[in-house]
Amino acid sequence: MVTLHGLKGRPLTHRVFNAFPAFAAAALGGFYSALHVTMEDGNLEDDFVEDAVREATEEGNAGEIALARTLQAMTYAARVALYLSLSPFEETVFGGEYYT
Repeated sequence: MVTLHGLKGRPLTHRVFNAFPAFAAAALGGFYSALHVTMEDGNLEDDFVEDAVREATEEGNAGEIALARTLQAMTYAARVALYLSLSPFEETVFGGEYYT
C-alpha cells in the first residue's frame, strides 16, 4: 500500500490527498466568503461545513460549492488532516494532534 503525504510529511488518506490540489489552489488567495469560517478559522465541525455549503449555494459560487461539498463528504478527522496540510502553523488549534 502506498502512503500519501502532505506538507511536513504528514500521512493523508486518499480522499484528503485527492482534494488537496483544489483546496491548495483556493488557499493561495485566502479563503473568503463561505469557506472562510471552515478553512481559515479551523471550524471543521459538521454544522460549520453545512453552513458553508448553504452559503456557497446561496451565493451561487460554483467553485466554493464544490469545495464545501467536498468537505461535507469528509469525516471530521479528514477535514482536520486537510486543514493542517494547508495551514501547518495552526497545529495548536488542535492540540498538536493529527488524525487521518
